[in-house]
Order: sequence, then structure tokens, then C-alpha cells
Amino acid sequence: MTPFSLHIIALGSPYPANYGGAIDMYFKIKALHDLGAQIQLYAFGDPPSDMQPLRNLCKSVHFYPKSPWRGAIKMLFGIPYIVGCRPIKGVVTQMIAEIGTSNSQNAVLLEGLHVGEALAQLQALGFPVLLRMHNNEAKYYEALSHVERRFWKRLYLRLETRLLKKYQAEILQKAKLIAAISQSETNYFKTETEAQVEWIPPFFESSSAPVFPKNGPKALYHGNLRVAENQEAVRLLIKAGIQDLTVAGQGAPQELIREMQSSGITYLPASGAEMESLVSTAQVHVLPTLQATGVKLKLLHAIHTKAPVVCNRAMVEGTGLSDCVTIVEDFGGNWQAAIEAAKPKDCGALSQYDTKVLAQKLIDMLKSPRVI
Repeated sequence: MTPFSLHIIALGSPYPANYGGAIDMYFKIKALHDLGAQIQLYAFGDPPSDMQPLRNLCKSVHFYPKSPWRGAIKMLFGIPYIVGCRPIKGVVTQMIAEIGTSNSQNAVLLEGLHVGEALAQLQALGFPVLLRMHNNEAKYYEALSHVERRFWKRLYLRLETRLLKKYQAEILQKAKLIAAISQSETNYFKTETEAQVEWIPPFFESSSAPVFPKNGPKALYHGNLRVAENQEAVRLLIKAGIQDLTVAGQGAPQELIREMQSSGITYLPASGAEMESLVSTAQVHVLPTLQATGVKLKLLHAIHTKAPVVCNRAMVEGTGLSDCVTIVEDFGGNWQAAIEAAKPKDCGALSQYDTKVLAQKLIDMLKSPRVI
């Protein structure tokens, strides 16, 4: 059998897998490799200091620098910054130079709307191209603009939202294959395009088995506290008056640290092994979110620990995991009572997140007669 050759153009480095998008990309590459796909990776951003994990999974690995100045100039011409700062022409040129224009046994996976500029050219050359949507990006950036407190950053987010709404609509019309990350976004994209849209949840594998007994934080919120959305989630937990709450994550601004300290919240700027230990031993996970876009990988991580998970409805919207958690009706509900009453739940729905099944579904989509 002729090997299945897959060329992945990624919005950023899949490794180290230390945030949601990278986790999805890295474990997707691993699952596809395990099914025999020969992967050539083209990624934007700085290469990791340790390239070996990617070289073990990919036939070839290429990295390309992002260009902030190009991104800023492209915005003047109606192109979103997240697209314009990634010069896609050089990537496509190198890809074609390596494999020619023959589409026989060659397919392309575009990781993110961020690299959508390659879509039309590669489809015109006859390559099956699948666009992985990591979010409804226009909705995501709009939600970020609502919680951003810094004036100039908020102004940028509002402009980027406007550009993304137009650009995303154009790309959806051009695409033939789309892999959406949540059920709700799958349903939305189906109303906006004639493409084949399938729900492919995020790829995720826990690095360790569940730990017992749970003798860590009584109530734990964890996340990247450089992100404005996560900062506002913590502020809403402060207002909820949760007792014995620990907040873990790097990047909290000093103002937020002071707010946590004055409210009796324990703040730990954890990452890596320390964060893994906190998450695996937490007695209850407390995971609110202000927006229902994509699937939050920290939700999957928390459920995998088999500790109770308390969250609001937006956290599980479109994930199929509602039965695995205790839901508090947003921030008007009684979070403290929910935490005290929360019990571990069996989560059969996690079977939908089997990486081998999801990887095979991606391959089947790319081999579909519809796109050849």
C-alpha cells in the first residue's frame, strides 16, 4: 500500500504541548503517525529548543518566522493580523518544490484560520485540503475584546474582530473540508458553508494515570493568567466568595494578585511538573469560562483526573461532556454549595475523544472522493 503523505501547515509549534492549540496539534500528529501517515510539518514561530519529539513523528520539520510588521501592514488591506503575520507564500513554494504539483497520495491539513491563505492555491493545484478550525475565531476575538481592560489592546481586538468576520466568511466559502473543534461550532459552520463539516474534538492524552487519594487543593482553578479571559474568570470567582480556593497559573498581573491575596485566595504561579501535581491531586476542579468557543483542554485534563469538576454551562457547551461535570448556572449560582456537594462522575462521553478514532476520521475525510 502506498503511504499516505500528509503535509501539515501549522499556526504555531505543536511542541512543547503546553497550551490548548499545541496540545491538539501535537497529539493529532502523534495519532496520525501511529496510523502510518508520513507527515511533513511546516510551522510558524520559533522552533523549540528540543526538536527531537517532532522529528520522531515527522518525516521533515520546517519552521518559519512570523512577521509582525507584515501583519500590521496587511491589516491596512483588510487582512486580519493573525493571518497577515504568517507569510504563507514561502511555505507553499517550499512544499511544491519538495513534492511537485502531483496530488497523488498527498494531502494537506491547515491548522487554523491563521494559515487559511494557503487554501485556495493548494485546492487549485488539486490537493485535498482540510481546514482545522481551532475556534470560531471572529466570535473568539469579539469575546476577548469585551474582557480586555487595556485600551490599545481592546482597540486592536475590536479591529481584528471586524477583519476576521469578513475573512472567515470568505475562507468558509472556499473550503471543501472543515474539521470543527466543538459540536456547537460544527453546527454554526454548516450554516455558513457548503463544505463538508465534521466534528473532530481536540486531541488530548494525559501524561499520567489518575492519582488517589486527592490530597491537594480543596478547590482549584488553573489556567494561563496572561489571558484576559482567564483573569476575568478569576475575578468572578473572587466575587463568588469561594472558600479554600487555589488559583494556579503563570502570568497573573500584580493587580489581580493583590485582589486574590485580599480575598484569601492562594495563588501559585505554577507550570510544568508543579502544575501537573496540583491538577492531579486537586479535590475539586472549579472551571468557569466567559465564552463558549472551542473546547477548553483544561476541562479534559480535569475530567481525566477523576476528581469532581464544577463549571458553568459555557465551559461544556458543544463538548458533549455535560454529564461529566456539576454545572452552576453561570455566576449568579451558588458556587460554594456546588463545590461542597460535588461528587466524581463516570464519564463515558470521553470515548468520543479517542485519538485513534479521530485521526482515522481525518484521514477518511481527506481520502473522500468529494475532494479529489
